[in-house]
Amino acid sequence: MVGITAVSECSFGKAVSITERANKAQEISMRNMSQVRMACRALTEFDARCRNYVNGCGKCSGHEGKPDVGIAPLLLLTFSLSGKKLRAFKDQPDLRVWNRDLEKKLSVRQRHIDEAERLGRKAEGVYGQGRVDSGVLVFKDMQTDPTVQVVTVDHLWRSELEEAGYRLIDVHVEEDEKQPKGRLVIRYLDPEQVEFSPEIGQEISHTTRGMIDDLLQASFKYAWIYSNHPNRSGLRNDTLNMRERLTDGVPSGLPSPARLVVDGGCWNLE
Repeated sequence: MVGITAVSECSFGKAVSITERANKAQEISMRNMSQVRMACRALTEFDARCRNYVNGCGKCSGHEGKPDVGIAPLLLLTFSLSGKKLRAFKDQPDLRVWNRDLEKKLSVRQRHIDEAERLGRKAEGVYGQGRVDSGVLVFKDMQTDPTVQVVTVDHLWRSELEEAGYRLIDVHVEEDEKQPKGRLVIRYLDPEQVEFSPEIGQEISHTTRGMIDDLLQASFKYAWIYSNHPNRSGLRNDTLNMRERLTDGVPSGLPSPARLVVDGGCWNLE
């Protein structure tokens, strides 16, 4: 159940009555996760998650007998970085820096288009004007549904993914050549689903780990979670894109933070 924070007397310059605030709080607090629109959890014939949406973590009518897609063996957690944060992470000797130039972005875009065509899916404009996607957005209404806005993920980084069997294999930063900002990328692999060398992995210094702890202790306004079909290495992967870090707390009018969790082989919020 997701609650809501107290709302100020004025939201975006418009007066909000106490009655309206109370009604909105009750509306959100009474709604549970079984009503949130999520992608069907069935694994299709292309080893990809179905793109139909249902209430809660279930399956659509066309895939009731299909196997569960589960959490992917490869997980990528990405966090947007301001220019100041990017410079601080780049200064850490244990982190690699990848450059996201225009050529690489165009290459990735074309790959998404080609993969969507192979899967018989629409690529452009599915999840936003100008976007190209071949995967599936797990929570459909992350931007418009107040019950699935504002999430915390620090528990995943600190312990819960490793407790679920995942192993940290890589942490790096990516910088945009055209803009003074970038993103932090954390990758995990599940050894129960994928055979890999025990040497694969990355030692993170105490300083770097502390910086990541500090970055993730804040809530994020949006968490776009994509379930993607097998990549060029043959691994299905789930990508968690965290955006708009709320350094000064949750703004008025938004619900209190929900925890993104691994719940019985399914992403969920609590």
